[in-house]
Amino acid sequence: MDLRTKIIKSTFWYTGTRVWIQVVSWTVTLLLARTLAPEDYGLFAMAFSIITLMELFQEFGVGVTIVQRPSFSARQINTMFWALFAASVVIVALTFVIARPVASFYDEPRLTWIIRVLSLIFLSNSLGTIPYSLLTKEIDFRKRSVAEALGVVVSCGISLVLAYTGYGVWALVLGQLARSSVFSLTLFISSKWLPGFQMSLAEMRDILKFSLRVAAASALGSLSDSFNSVIVGRFLGGYNLGLYSMAVGLGKSNPLHKLSTGVINQLSLPLFSNLQQDKHSLRKYFLRITKYLAIISLPMQLGMALVGHDLILLLLSEKWLPIVGLFQVFSIGGLFSIIVLPSYPLLTARGRADLTFQYSCLSSFVISLVYLVGSQWGLGGLAMGWLAIFPVLRLYLLWLALNEIGVSCRSYVRNILTPLISGSVMTLVVFGSQMLTQELVVPERLFINVAMGAAAYSVCLLFVDKQLVHELKMITAELFVRSTERVISGA
Repeated sequence: MDLRTKIIKSTFWYTGTRVWIQVVSWTVTLLLARTLAPEDYGLFAMAFSIITLMELFQEFGVGVTIVQRPSFSARQINTMFWALFAASVVIVALTFVIARPVASFYDEPRLTWIIRVLSLIFLSNSLGTIPYSLLTKEIDFRKRSVAEALGVVVSCGISLVLAYTGYGVWALVLGQLARSSVFSLTLFISSKWLPGFQMSLAEMRDILKFSLRVAAASALGSLSDSFNSVIVGRFLGGYNLGLYSMAVGLGKSNPLHKLSTGVINQLSLPLFSNLQQDKHSLRKYFLRITKYLAIISLPMQLGMALVGHDLILLLLSEKWLPIVGLFQVFSIGGLFSIIVLPSYPLLTARGRADLTFQYSCLSSFVISLVYLVGSQWGLGGLAMGWLAIFPVLRLYLLWLALNEIGVSCRSYVRNILTPLISGSVMTLVVFGSQMLTQELVVPERLFINVAMGAAAYSVCLLFVDKQLVHELKMITAELFVRSTERVISGA
């Protein structure tokens, strides 16, 4: 199977599984939001920010390095596995120790055991990291997706039962722990890979030079997110942190963003790594991936911002209406997060971990500074400061990637021009539709506005971009026709 066919099939199979997972997860999130209080989400966010912080010291970039490097010896793989397991044990012990001081910092005694129970996630993660990375390197997503789907199903079931039986924040805590445990254990068993005891620390030196830079870049981003949650919780309180977490979860880190991030990070890195010395092919695939991301993400993110009030009211109830403005801000800003996603894996595949690290340093410092200053004016000031600076930072990351493969900014804009035009038309149509449907009840008004926006975007896109129709036909033929031919010939 050639690389192009493998990527198309893997993208389709992986995306289909991820869509199902995100639909289930988001549905359960909405059900939980109607049962749990903002304070429960605030407590969970406080605890999970510590887990995210400690997680930075667990994986130290070996997963990405396995995918990026052409080959590894069995001894190197074994060494990485046991190093990860040992690091996980140490992190769990350290997290148990710091849990009480963290709870005192927040003046919230309940956090102590919430943090300690969540720390067990590190042990389960250590089982799945190497099998996960090996399957990613081979662009084999079937076993990975099945394991993740099983983890989500078990997690959602546990969270719903606990929430409806009155366990509050523990519904979120134990659900998260179950998801990680089931996913890693299933992945470890189904991969049929077992670690050996032949190891070589000397062979790890060169690997660590690259992996530690990758880890540092990722760590800074995660550290910034955790620190920002700490800022909100410390200066604005648990209630506002709960509002903030929900707004970010639905606006910036919504199912579309999670799906896009998963697909791009998991498929682009092995693809770009295979082509890392072929700039012509890198340019072609980078621009094509970016175009499809823009086509999908632009109407979704803009659409959520346009119908934000009715969407929050219908999905979450009146008690969550204070997040409408935040939700709209993070929906618009999240667009810049999605369309620039291929930049990180491209730079990583090219071995430019130095650039990703430098960008992470800059981005983390600036965003955290904005949160510190903006929080003095409440959630509104924080959100507007973020919206002013976040797109600029993401565009700088994009410029680094374009410069690395020799693509001009004009070529990039021309590549995504049709979704930009279609998105503008959609915005005008939705504004007009909202003016005409003001007197309708919320469900009817929301349905009409969404339908009008989707129709306007689709019609405009297909009318303006004739090449898109041709590309979609080719992908469909590649995906289904060849599969049918192989089945017939095999029979």
